[in-house]
Amino acid sequence: MKKSIFITISVFVFISSCGQSKNQVSEIEAKNMLKKFYTTYNKVWSNTSNPDILVKKIDSLKAIYCTLNLTNKIKKQFKLEGLDHDLLTIDQVADLNQIEKLLVTKDSVKPNVYIVSYIEDYTNPSNKKEFKMAIIHVAVVKDKSGYKIDSVW
Repeated sequence: MKKSIFITISVFVFISSCGQSKNQVSEIEAKNMLKKFYTTYNKVWSNTSNPDILVKKIDSLKAIYCTLNLTNKIKKQFKLEGLDHDLLTIDQVADLNQIEKLLVTKDSVKPNVYIVSYIEDYTNPSNKKEFKMAIIHVAVVKDKSGYKIDSVW
C-alpha cells in the first residue's frame, strides 16, 4: 500500500514538473519573440523615411509576428487612419539608444499576457524632447509556426 501511494505521488510530481518546465520554455520563447519584434519594429519605424517602403517592411513584420486576426484588425485601422496611429506600439515611439534595454515580463494575473516596456521619447507641448516609460500589454498565442502577437492594449 505504501509503495503504491509513493509511486502515485512520484508520478504526479514528475508530471507536474514536466508541465512547469514546458511553461517556462514557452514563456522564454514568447519573451524572446516579443523582444525581437519590438526591437526590430521600432528600428524599422525610425530608420525608414519612405512611407511606401515603411508599409512594406511593417507588413512583413506583421506577417511573421502577428496572428491573422490581429493583422486584419490593423488593416482596418490603417484604412481609417493611415500611418497616423500605430496599434502595435499604441503610438509610443522608442528611443533607439534605449531600445536594446527593452524589458518583457509575464503578467502575473492574466495567462498568455506579457508587458513590454521601454524608454519612449516624445516632444512635449512646449516642444521639448522628453523621455518616459512606454508600457504595452500584449497577448501571445502559439500556432503551428510559433508564438504570435494576438492583441495589444
